[in-house]
Amino acid sequence: MARSALFPTLSLNAPTTTERITEVFPFVLAPVLGAATLREDLTTINPLLALNYRILDFGQRRAGIDIANANLEAAGAALSETHEQVALTVTVNFYRVISGKGLVAAAEASLRDAQSTENQVHSQMEQGLATLPNYLNAQAQRAQAEL
Repeated sequence: MARSALFPTLSLNAPTTTERITEVFPFVLAPVLGAATLREDLTTINPLLALNYRILDFGQRRAGIDIANANLEAAGAALSETHEQVALTVTVNFYRVISGKGLVAAAEASLRDAQSTENQVHSQMEQGLATLPNYLNAQAQRAQAEL
C-alpha cells in the first residue's frame, strides 16, 4: 500500500450543464416568424482529464514505508514472544508433572517401607524381641506415610 504512492493517478471528470434559453420577439415580427417566443435548450460538456504524479514528497512516502516495516517487525517480535511463552509454559508444566510422578513414587516407596517396618516390628514383638513402644512408633510412621 505504501509503495502505491510512487504511481501516477489519472482522473477524468466530465460535468454537464443544460441551459434553456427563451427569446421573446417583438410583435412586429410575430406574423413573419409565426411565434412570439423562441426556446432553445443548450447542453455543454466540459471534460477534464488530470494526471497527478508526485515528484517530491520530502520523505513522506519513505516514512510511511518505514512505519509499515516497523509495525511488521513489531508483530513478528510479538509472535515470537508468544511462541516463547507457550514453550516455557509447556516446559514448566512438563517438569511439574515429572516431579509430581517422582514425589508419588517416593511416597509409595516410603509407605511400603513403613508397612514393612511395622510388620517386622509386629513379628519381633510376638517373638518377644521388640517392645510395645517400638510397635507403636512403627504404626505412627506408617500412618504418617499414608498421609
